[in-house]
Amino acid sequence: MYGGLSKKQLKDYLSGRTKRIYFKGVMSFYPLVNDTKQLTELDGWLLSVIYRAVQLREQLLRVSWKYNRSHSFPFNQSREQLLKKCAKTKVKGKYLLEIPSFLLIHQALKKGLLESGIEKVMNSDSLNYDY
Repeated sequence: MYGGLSKKQLKDYLSGRTKRIYFKGVMSFYPLVNDTKQLTELDGWLLSVIYRAVQLREQLLRVSWKYNRSHSFPFNQSREQLLKKCAKTKVKGKYLLEIPSFLLIHQALKKGLLESGIEKVMNSDSLNYDY
């Protein structure tokens, strides 16, 4: 969703530590979407879908394969714990488990839109679509 950008890069951009970033993710096709309530709800929906997928995976491992992993991460996390733990867990030195946020990328796109204009924020491939 972030198009190769990390949560840290987006936060650095929003705080002013980074002057410019290149938006390539799915949200760069929709830079004018601005319903923050709906984007917040989408964040909750995404977390719920990931949580349910993790729970189903644990159930499949336990029932179908007789491999009980309910005591280990990520299977032993609540929905809220999953979001926090994924943000703090490193894989090979990188935060690869972070759950992306529609609202965070929206805030970065909004800043880019105001500071640089739509040409710098919008994904250039969106011009190739033939509706």
